[in-house]
Amino acid sequence: MATLRVDTISGIGSDGPVLDGDLNFNSQNYLTLAKGTTSERFYNFPGVDAASARGVFAGGVVEPSPTRLNTIDYITISTTGNATDFGDLIDLSQYPAGVAGSVRGVIAGGYNGSSLINTINYVTIASTGNANDFGDLTLSRNQLTGASNSTRGLFAGGNPETETVDYITIQTQGNAIDFGNLLTSIQNPAGCADSTRALFGGGEDTPTNINVIQYFTISTTSNSTDFGDLSQSRRLASA
Repeated sequence: MATLRVDTISGIGSDGPVLDGDLNFNSQNYLTLAKGTTSERFYNFPGVDAASARGVFAGGVVEPSPTRLNTIDYITISTTGNATDFGDLIDLSQYPAGVAGSVRGVIAGGYNGSSLINTINYVTIASTGNANDFGDLTLSRNQLTGASNSTRGLFAGGNPETETVDYITIQTQGNAIDFGNLLTSIQNPAGCADSTRALFGGGEDTPTNINVIQYFTISTTSNSTDFGDLSQSRRLASA
């Protein structure tokens, strides 16, 4: 192991210092040195190289008609550029929600211009093509929000305003199952998650926007628990 102890480094030149061997860094400031190259700055999911990781965008509406869309676009996250056509959703879908694992992207719910839908679509992220039927939500709705880890996806709230939270196992097709309830019936919350918790913040409990942040432990079905508050009551936020 190499241990570097210096007060200053001078005469570096254009290439900077070149260090050979393992480095041991001790500091009371808890500094963590960056590792890897610029192309490795995105997290590598199991079986997915960071340089080829994709982002998928599905559904939506074009104003002022309005025209609902079934379009799916994708981008390669590590490479700048315009989105590319991926395929189509099963139905036109305004305000659907999405979750994903390392292999599949799942898009649920929405409004097709005449009715709310309960359809759950899925795509294989690495392969372009039209979406396939995954199953159904427990309740037809749009303006819901998704959050997931690599195993489970949760779909929370929606219009008509509901406290319903559904879940799916992302790699197993089938209908969604009731997970538990939000603290109140809301639409348009924002969702985010890590491997353990799913959090939903804000939303609208008509006619009032709320600032509540609530969370679930993804592996355990249950009702939500209060996490804290947003700095401002709002809906239609993004996480």
